[in-house]
Amino acid sequence: MKNSLYILILLFAVTSCKKDDPEPVVTSSGPMHPVSFTIESVVMTGFNALDNFGDYWDSSTNSPDPFIEIFKSGAIVYSSVSVGGADNETSYPMNTSATGSMPILFSEGESMRLRVWEYDAAPDIQYMDQLFMDDAYNFFYTGDQAESFTDVFVSTDVSDINFLISGTFEY
Repeated sequence: MKNSLYILILLFAVTSCKKDDPEPVVTSSGPMHPVSFTIESVVMTGFNALDNFGDYWDSSTNSPDPFIEIFKSGAIVYSSVSVGGADNETSYPMNTSATGSMPILFSEGESMRLRVWEYDAAPDIQYMDQLFMDDAYNFFYTGDQAESFTDVFVSTDVSDINFLISGTFEY
């Protein structure tokens, strides 16, 4: 009887001990948050047919010829070729390079400016609008993506130019 009592006390003591939460598993696969990201694709999905003065970008019979420039922390790193005769309701990949190339690598804290121009013939280049991200990394990485972001919708403030931007996070 005494042995049974000892066994019960020992069983109670073992099962009632507080167990510490396990330590997080640390692997050699790298950090849990990305260290950088790359922009792999920029698609212009639409723009206002009229400029800020209510005029057509070129003329009512001649559609605009937009192109983009991408700046990384103030330095231009990419310029696309212009899309001739662009319809404001049609999507256009802006991935054909005039200067620079994609993908474009950004680290945390680096700003990104995407500037849009309307090209006629040099020097007649008309500013359309721009999109500025003070910290592009934290704009695209919201903490729940695994390896990539696809078709993040962004829009400029003034001329309402819309883009889908896709890329990959680097761990």
